[in-house]
Amino acid sequence: MNIEALSPLNASAYLEYLEKMDFHHAPDWAGCFCRYYHNDCSDAQWKKRNAAENKAEALKAIEHGLMKGYLAYDQDKVVGWINANHVDTYPRLTSFIKPYLTSKKTGCVVCFVIHPEYRHQGIASKLLSHAVNRFIEEGYEAVLGLPFENSQAPEKAYRGFTSMYLELGFKIIEQRNHMTLLRKDCGTCLTD
Repeated sequence: MNIEALSPLNASAYLEYLEKMDFHHAPDWAGCFCRYYHNDCSDAQWKKRNAAENKAEALKAIEHGLMKGYLAYDQDKVVGWINANHVDTYPRLTSFIKPYLTSKKTGCVVCFVIHPEYRHQGIASKLLSHAVNRFIEEGYEAVLGLPFENSQAPEKAYRGFTSMYLELGFKIIEQRNHMTLLRKDCGTCLTD
């Protein structure tokens, strides 16, 4: 497996991957192109948006270096995605995470999309480890994760599982409404 940072060079592979993904388990995710947390519009306004609008916005954000994350490849086939960026790029989460920000340079992981044929093979954990290491290399002081716990529908665990974060040294900060907020201080060593 190879992991690449999202960039204008692989933007078309990223968009095609999400466009062709089978979201039968969560139809409202189809057409998001991982833009939900990058917007601060109301939920009602979000529901009025369409896939073409989200796709165009994603492409523009990638071209300007505003949307970041990593793609996992099996040879030349994209098999996974993690949305990982500075917390300021996720305005929808601001009110919840603001009390826990102790440094200006804090990263955040908000979304995993793993191809159905590649699930339960540790790809999400590898993507998370890779993202954390890049945050550390880029001088981030901390990284946040916000997984939902949904044992009834694990395929809907698009923010990963708490256990993945704990294995990488994240600490639980708060648990609320089936969501766990975790933090890793980047003074600790790399995860690989």
